[in-house]
Amino acid sequence: MVKFPKLPKKGNKELGSLRSEIENTALKDGTSINISIPINGFIEIANGIWRSKKSLSLLTSGKNIEDLSMVFRHIESSIDVLNQLGIQIHDHTGEIIPESGSVSIKIITFQPSKGLTREEIIETVKPSIYYKESRIQKGEVIVGVPE
Repeated sequence: MVKFPKLPKKGNKELGSLRSEIENTALKDGTSINISIPINGFIEIANGIWRSKKSLSLLTSGKNIEDLSMVFRHIESSIDVLNQLGIQIHDHTGEIIPESGSVSIKIITFQPSKGLTREEIIETVKPSIYYKESRIQKGEVIVGVPE
């Protein structure tokens, strides 16, 4: 549940210091953590996502924009804000699965793939997400296996 504080009247200097609380973020293993994130962080992330969506819509509508570097820049900016807030996103694509397996990810399926000599993650469906080094989302992956 996300609990947002009441916003002060427009022009209030405290607006920049507002904090939102994400309470009792339940993890699949039954534990929970409390996360406190500045509201300005959410605003910057929302702006970056909106800019990315706007840039992608220009591409799909046939209008000319220089290239995808604009979209990439907006996404990178949003990821930088998340990192500053203590949230890290980990993409597992390309990682090798140890022979003992892995408890830090959920394997959705195994897929025979040409060119592989060992089991390797060929697609991250959901990244692992960490808040201040505590995992808050377990990654979900597709593992390629040699044909």
